[in-house]
Amino acid sequence: MLTRTGPELDRATKMFESLLGIGSSPKVSKNQPFRAQFTYAKRKEEADSIMSKHPGYCPLIIEKREGCHLADIARKKYLVPGSSCMAKVVMEVRSNVPLRSTDAIFLFVYVYNKDGSLKEERVIPPSQPMEFTYHAYKDWDGFLYVKYSGENAFG
Repeated sequence: MLTRTGPELDRATKMFESLLGIGSSPKVSKNQPFRAQFTYAKRKEEADSIMSKHPGYCPLIIEKREGCHLADIARKKYLVPGSSCMAKVVMEVRSNVPLRSTDAIFLFVYVYNKDGSLKEERVIPPSQPMEFTYHAYKDWDGFLYVKYSGENAFG
């Protein structure tokens, strides 16, 4: 009979727990929304760190809207100059999501209550400056949550 002790037992236990999907650190799915992947404190700490290192920039989380037929965006976190406008964000999303020529893309800003429930969902004009959008609609954690959705423009 093989018995393990000390570090060997710890490694074996961690490996076993990871195979079963249990243990102290659950695996985070990339398909989960950013808000579900990280605690409020972790998100707030990251947003504050970004804002202190890059004043004049707006930290955005860009994700696919529920029920959207488009592909997932390659990364979720973006840092956008406050002087740019929403049209630049649309161009960034269009360049990072594979689209057909007939697909139109729409961006929605999600505004959440302090308890995490959805308060409202807004469509922002493309000419609106990011700095204004960020300060008007940023979340309690310091990020601006933007979701994209596609629509077939030619039926």
